[in-house]
Amino acid sequence: MPQTLVIAEKPAMGRDIANAISQSTGNPVQPAGLGQRVGDVVVVGALGHLLELAEPEHYDQQFEFPWRLEVLPCLPDRLEWAPRANKGKGKGKGRATPDNGVIDRLKYISEALKRADLVVHAGDPDREGQLIVDNILRRFSWKGPTKRLWLHAQTDQGIRDAWRKMQSNEDYRLLGLAALCRAEADWGVGINGTRAYSTLWWKRGHKGILALGRVMTPVIGLIVQRENEIRNFVPIDHFGIVATINVQGKGAFQATWQRPKDAEGRAEFDPSGQLLLSREYAQAVARSCSGKTSTLQVTRQRKADGPPLLFSLTELQKAAARMGYSPDAVLQAAQALYETHKLTSYPRTDCQYAPTDQWPKAAKTIEAVCANLGAGQPFKFNTPLDPSQKSAAWNDAKLKEHFAIIPLLAHKSIRELPKRDADIYALIVRQYVAQFAPNHEYWSTSIVAPIGEHSFKATGKAVINEGWRSLFGSNDDEKEVKLPQIEDGEAGLASPVEVKAKKTEPPKRFTPVTLLDAMEKAWQFVTDPNIKKHLKQVEGLGTSATRAPLIAKIIQNEFVIESKSGKMTSYVPTPKAEVYIKCVPPKLAVPDLTSYFEGLLDSIKDGQLSYSDFRAKLQMLVQKTVLEAARDGSALAAMPSPEQMPEQAQLSRRPARAGKARRPSSKGVRA
Repeated sequence: MPQTLVIAEKPAMGRDIANAISQSTGNPVQPAGLGQRVGDVVVVGALGHLLELAEPEHYDQQFEFPWRLEVLPCLPDRLEWAPRANKGKGKGKGRATPDNGVIDRLKYISEALKRADLVVHAGDPDREGQLIVDNILRRFSWKGPTKRLWLHAQTDQGIRDAWRKMQSNEDYRLLGLAALCRAEADWGVGINGTRAYSTLWWKRGHKGILALGRVMTPVIGLIVQRENEIRNFVPIDHFGIVATINVQGKGAFQATWQRPKDAEGRAEFDPSGQLLLSREYAQAVARSCSGKTSTLQVTRQRKADGPPLLFSLTELQKAAARMGYSPDAVLQAAQALYETHKLTSYPRTDCQYAPTDQWPKAAKTIEAVCANLGAGQPFKFNTPLDPSQKSAAWNDAKLKEHFAIIPLLAHKSIRELPKRDADIYALIVRQYVAQFAPNHEYWSTSIVAPIGEHSFKATGKAVINEGWRSLFGSNDDEKEVKLPQIEDGEAGLASPVEVKAKKTEPPKRFTPVTLLDAMEKAWQFVTDPNIKKHLKQVEGLGTSATRAPLIAKIIQNEFVIESKSGKMTSYVPTPKAEVYIKCVPPKLAVPDLTSYFEGLLDSIKDGQLSYSDFRAKLQMLVQKTVLEAARDGSALAAMPSPEQMPEQAQLSRRPARAGKARRPSSKGVRA
């Protein structure tokens, strides 16, 4: 009898697929070893990555512990994959031991493939999910037909819909190749960098591992760089000029002096032309304008703002950070809402748009989420919702591999959910229902008061209809600014006109919101204009799916401590992190190279770059960037001895911007 084998990324997903097939065909779900059988379909779940890139010792005994700098680089022409093992602990990580659960599952899949006529690839619908199952099929030299099950929703209906739309797995070959190249790049940089710099670390008398990572290292670099900017910040005195404009019979309002168009390059201003540095000049402007009458230029427009786009994972993490949730906690909650509760669509997405074929489901979805939230819902539907309204978020042309995170038709009270999951669900629901609320309407007023060669300006906002904003509560940045009802051409008297002394403020430490944004827009931290232009086109440091676990890893390994101020967290680098950045290759401590490699992965996925060309670039990166600094003595010279390590107490002398920070233990640098 012909047999179809479905390989899911996880056992739980496999069980969901088996149940959906059962409901569709009427055949019962029966146990089948480590999987399930439904008629002539066998479903088995992997355990995530059943295979991993082999350790260097696999290729040559010279790479065994103790590590030696002179035998590097280790970057074979063909990297091999081996069953995932239980890692050893301690210096050199010890010997890995076989994972019997992994071995048994691989053996089961191998036997099932021998009986299969068709394979359904049901890895998660992303780059990593593609690699997980592709690797299994490569290991057992599967050459038969393979379909790709691409799940946006892990519900019975979502699985059945995806089953009908399955395409050939060959259509996803380049996505899998990009994932393979990502793994090899991380291995090449991580293995060679960690081994090279750990040998120097030990030579200085330290214990532990000095780990380098293609993405981890530049993220630590960003946090350390920001701390240095704060520590070395010198405030700049500058001045503003404010006029109180009095209109007879209408009242008064304040207007701000506008910099002249030729401010850049003038002695009274900073080089950018943004800051007025001369008090004397400011006082002269105030004297020349005080008591003068101006013919006011009034512009008043009725405006309407549509709702914000739907959530990508990163935007959801930013919104939840204001509630006190870490990026990793949000990812776990979003994954649970998708996999366990089946209330929302696939979460590991960087897209904020949804397909138009989801739009007709709006009425039933709104009905479902209202029932799920219940009477104690965390926000009020105090504005009418129109399911027939189509916002800018419904746009097929803007879709990527995934669409935005949206609520599904599933019914489940949030009272049944853990508080974290319920809070994140409510955020997703609010963003969704906002698409069907009225526009936010308001009068926007601009009043310009020209006085001689100078000009003052005031802007105001008068709300006509809160619309979708009523779902989000108050926002200081969007509050009304009321101006008198003045008509164009009326006269206004400027009195008084005052000079306001100001000081520039130091940059703020990264928070979950700003660090995620910095990782996503890494080009902002690049000075070379050519590299900056290129990096604007790529994803940045990491991906929407990997950023949160990476931040959690940096905290866990004591490169960063979390400092709380209210519900918001800020990230403070430890002395360990500051020493680390001084030791590692300078090119790896900044976003340029890592973001560049993300661009290469995009080029592979798009078919614009071959695997051989990628490997050549990786070889050059490892040789020129990772190993040169280790071999020329500069890295060793930058490393302090254990006695020279800075003390954690230095933290108390830094700008006190956040609450009490958690003190890490004083251990060697490890990652």
